[in-house]
Order: sequence, then C-alpha cells, then structure tokens
Amino acid sequence: MNLLDKKIHKFDTIGNRFEFYYNERNNNYYVFDILLNTKTDLEIKVRKYKDYKEVKELQQIRYWFPKPNNIGKKVYYKSVSDIKFKLFREYEGKGGSPLSLSIDDCKKIIKSKYDEIGSFTYTDMIQSKDPILKKIYSYISLNGGVSKFREITTELGLDIEYYYKDDKGIFLKSSYEFIFFSILHYNNIKYKYEPFKVGTFDPDFYIPKRNFLIEILGMYGRDYYYKRTKEKEKLYISEGYNYKPIVVDRHHPTESIFKRCEEIFGKLKLPNFIEYHKKYIQTSKEFIEQLKIYLKQINDGELKVSVRNDKSGFNEKYSKYYEYVLKTYGNVQIGIKELIGIPSTKFKSQKIENYWMNISYVKDELENVFKNEKRIPTRKECYKKFRKKYNIWNVYRFWGEKSLLKGGVFYKFVEGLKLKYGFIDIDLENKIKKEKEQIEYQKEVHRVVLLVYNGKLSVNGKVSLFTKYRPIYSYLFKNYGGVFYYIKENVGYPPPNILRPKGYYKVEKNVKYELEENWKKYKRILGDTERLVKKDDNTYYNMVHILGIKQLKKGGKYFRFIETLKVKYGYDDIIERNENELEKNLHKYLKGINDGRWNTKTKSSKELGLHSKYLSLVHRKYGNVFKGVKELIGFPNPNVIRYHKYYDNIENCKYEIIENIKRLGYLPKRNDLRKPPLLGNNSIMGIYEKYGVKEFEKGGIFYNTIQKSLKGS
Repeated sequence: MNLLDKKIHKFDTIGNRFEFYYNERNNNYYVFDILLNTKTDLEIKVRKYKDYKEVKELQQIRYWFPKPNNIGKKVYYKSVSDIKFKLFREYEGKGGSPLSLSIDDCKKIIKSKYDEIGSFTYTDMIQSKDPILKKIYSYISLNGGVSKFREITTELGLDIEYYYKDDKGIFLKSSYEFIFFSILHYNNIKYKYEPFKVGTFDPDFYIPKRNFLIEILGMYGRDYYYKRTKEKEKLYISEGYNYKPIVVDRHHPTESIFKRCEEIFGKLKLPNFIEYHKKYIQTSKEFIEQLKIYLKQINDGELKVSVRNDKSGFNEKYSKYYEYVLKTYGNVQIGIKELIGIPSTKFKSQKIENYWMNISYVKDELENVFKNEKRIPTRKECYKKFRKKYNIWNVYRFWGEKSLLKGGVFYKFVEGLKLKYGFIDIDLENKIKKEKEQIEYQKEVHRVVLLVYNGKLSVNGKVSLFTKYRPIYSYLFKNYGGVFYYIKENVGYPPPNILRPKGYYKVEKNVKYELEENWKKYKRILGDTERLVKKDDNTYYNMVHILGIKQLKKGGKYFRFIETLKVKYGYDDIIERNENELEKNLHKYLKGINDGRWNTKTKSSKELGLHSKYLSLVHRKYGNVFKGVKELIGFPNPNVIRYHKYYDNIENCKYEIIENIKRLGYLPKRNDLRKPPLLGNNSIMGIYEKYGVKEFEKGGIFYNTIQKSLKGS
C-alpha cells in the first residue's frame, strides 16, 4: 500500500476490516483488507462479480464489500459507475433509483414473489440470486431500508412475519436453521433439534448416527459471538462430541450452508427450497389460526396449560405458542377471551385476577349468562348449581354482591340486559314448578323404574335404587309392595335381575307365571349347567333351587302345566339335537373370535350357546385357537393371540409381515403401531420388539420379504 494514496473512508464494518483508497498516480481505486494485509483493485472486483453473476445489468459493488459509510459514499458509487461504463458500456444516471425502478415496479414484483412462494422477507430479498430482486433491494435500501419494506408490504396486505418449522412441527430459531433442516430432511438424514444441554449451551442439531454436534453460526464475524462460539467448541470437544460448526455467509447463506453440509456428510441432493417454504414455513396468520385451535382445546378441557412432571401441557408441548400468549396477552385466560370468546368452566386457571378485574370482560360474562338464563343467578347458585356451566361466581368473588345491586358498578348494565333479553322472575317460576311437582314425580318414578327394568340400575347396592333414589324406593314399597309388583302391574314381565319377593315361589300362580314366561323364551327347562350359566337371563335357577327339580318332572306338581306349555308354545329338546352340531358351528365360533365378537373367555352367546365345548374341540383338533383360525378362516386378526414363542420362528414373522401388508397396503413404522388407529390393531409389534427396527431395513432378515410384499400389494 502506497503511503501517498489517499484514504477515502473506512467501511462501516465490525472491526473496520476494509479500507477504501484512491491511487492518484494510476487514477484507480482499490480496497485494502486489514486482516489479510491484501489489496484488490476495484476494477478487478467488478469484473469478477460480472463473470460470476452472468447478468446484463450489474448490481452495485457493495454486494462484494460491506456498505460504505456516509463519508465516502458518493465517491464510492461514482467510481463503481465509472468502472462499469468503462468495462460494459453501462451507466447509472444521477438521481432517483440507480437501477431505474419505480415504487410501483417494486410493489408488483414483491407481490408476485410472495404469491409464488407463499412467503417473502427482507432477508430473502438480500440473499436472493435473482437480479430483479437484487435491484429491488438496492432501491429499497436507499429509500428507507427495512422500514420502507414494511411500509410496502403493509400497503399490499402481505403477511411477512414467519415462523420456521421442521416436519415434526418443532419451531426453528432462524432461516439459516431452516435451510439446514431442509437439506437434512431432503437427504433423509436423521437429526434431533436442541436435544440436550452441554454445560450451559443448547447445541442446535445432533446427528445420532455419527455423534455430530452441529451449530449454525450466522453472526460469526461479531466479536462477542465469535468468543462464545469458541467456548462452545472447546466444551463440545472436551465432552467427546464430534463438533461440526457451519459458518454462514450471510450474503450467500444457501450456498455456504449446502457446501459445508457436503463437507460434513458427503455428496448431497439440493432440495427445492421454495417447496419447503410452502410446506413448512408458517405465516403469522397461520400461526394465530393454529393458536386458536390450541386455545379452543384448552377451553374445551381437552388440553391442560401445564402438566406436572410431563411434557403434555400447552406450556411445553407448544412452547412457542405459549410464549406468544404470555407476551401478547399476559396469561392464557385473557388469550382465550381475545381470540376464542368467553372462557369455559372446563378451563382452569390460577392467575385470574387480571381477567376478573377487567370491567369489560366481566360485562361480557354477565351478558353471556343473562342471555341464556334471563337473570343473574345468586352467589350460591353460581357456586353450586351453575359452577360447571359458567364462571360467573367469580363476579361475586372479586366484586361482591353489592356490585349487582342498586348503586353497584354493574347494576345499570344488568338493568339494560333485562330490557334487551327479557327477565325471568325466579320466585314465580318456583311457584309454578311446585304445582307441577306431583305430576312430574309420577313420571320420575316410572323413569327410574325403567332404569331398574333395563338393568341400568340395581335395586340394592352402593349405587342403587335404594341408595340413589331412597324416596322412590320407599314410595314403591308403600304403594305397590315393591319394585317387582310395580313392574308387573305397569311395565310387563319383571326381568330376572329383579329379585322376587320373599315367599314368592310358595304361591302356585306365581310359579306358573314364571314357568310360562321362561318357556316362551327357551321352550324347555334348562339343564343344571345352563341354569347356572344363564341364571341372570332367567328365573329357573332360583325357582328350581327352591321348589326342587322333581316338582317339574313327571309326577311333580307342575308336570301337567309344563305339558300344556309344550302344546301352546312348542318344545325344543336339546338332547335330541344332532351330535355333529358342534362340528357344523365350529367355523362360526372361530370366525366370531377372529371378528372380535367374543374371545376364549366368553362363556356363551346367543348364536352358539355355551362356548366351552367349542374351545375344547378347537384344542383337540388344532392345538390352539390361532392355528384353528388360520386353518379354517385364514389370516388371524390381531385380536387373536399368537401362541407362546410364536415369534421365535422367522417364518411365522414373515407370514405376519406379508399378511399385514396385504391387509393395510403398506408396512407401518414402529411408532405408528403405538397410537390409533393401529394401536392394538396389528400383529407386527411383537416382531419389532423381538428383532428390532434394523431387521426391517436394508440388510435385515425381513427386508426382502417386505420388498416383495410391497410390490405385490
């Protein structure tokens, strides 16, 4: 560097690394790099830039050097313009846009680019290779920069606030991390994002397969950032990690990140970043719409704000949204009020003072209640009767009862609600209600008895007619002699679950009544075992136990009556049935097990009767239920239990894989089998658990079987 050269200015950069000089002897400009102790003629830089970009109209040279400060800006721009005219016969005129763009041109291009990729930021414009966008950036940067860009996008109605996400929905901190994620995802490289702490640091990415820790360094040139980066590097290496930093060239981030990725991972495929932007970047409008979904789940009681010792709460599972709510609204309750509507009683919040001390919120709550109830319930009603329906009891809690009375802060507002929605006089309503009570009581008695009749409520027990409806229980005994006689008189034949009164079977007409009702159903006297198994479905068991079976056979007291029932309703002699009946119905029994209608523990069914005989037959013929289903039906459904050490046989495993692919059309991943709809609806999990995921991948013992099955499915 010649000491006689005239220094025009230092570039406004960190550390003032670059200086701009004019050589009076050669009438030339050059840039001096203090760090490398080298100088480069400006003309050479312009020529290199021209060759590299391959565009007709050249952007300003400050893409290759940092932006000059105000001291030498005019001289710098003029020198660039003169050199470009000298080299390429192109010249930028004085005044206005150096690239001859109008504000309307900028707006049209920004709008079309936003519509094309679904997102567009100031940084996208800086980093773009598109010469048109570089022209727009030059114009905007000279006319207000970021503030001008926001002014234009606001006028166009564009949403330029973005949230970067990966394919798992995890939010990323920067566009640089999003570029890196896109490269990993497109090349099927498994990673974990901020998976753990190393000392006090949270590494950006971890590649488990190679034990790589990767940091995306976007501000590497800044002193404090550089020092912190070196601290991280020492710590990561000392902890035994293979540390791979990625230093980002902020002017060419995509190229620099991709180049570094190839150095780390080898030859890679370059993803279509526009498609990744469309698919994974979320605009602020989309962010708010998704936030509304989560807040609605909280409001409906489906999602808790926080869960102790668990990461299933809103605050951890959707931390980005939770932080936004706290920052914007102060707490979740106010967020629900502003974005969803009045918070429901299913939403539980501890910090509610800010909400209930807001008069406008309280008025909205009062109006919501009044609109439905045509009155404001009392404090006691709000706390007990309406607590699960409204949060209005908090009005009494924070403002007191006087706030609703004359002179109170909400008195005039409530009076206005009376005119708007009408008003119910609760005293008058209670009087009318009492007049209807007697009629309604009879209906209530009948309703409750029907619950008993249909087996939904027992007569005695912890939760029964006796404990839950004691007044009705007493009423039935006093007026009818008990539940049994009420049903017989007002409903029909009391089902077997209704206990017969004490001494009931000592009365002949009662016995004949029971015999006839049971005969209508079975057309025979059930055998000993059947009476025991089906005792909840008939009254034979208790009746025979009390009377003795001899009373029903020839010579017994009720023999002739039974003979008349045979003539009247017919007779089904089970003993005379064909002995091959079990064999005929074996297919139906196994199909029922395979279809999930019953299992091996089911004792009987309406279709087949007792199941124990069929189960014994299956074991005799086939060894177990699984083999029986496989032999007679086909591939056993997942609900049919595989026998002991079934998965020890590789051929059995291949059989399960082939049949499941036929059934589903694809091979589910292990994680898919742990959640609906495949949870419990597959028979592959046992293979994953015994042999591991690797045996399903290339080189594994099941890989060829899977590939053939997928081609054939």
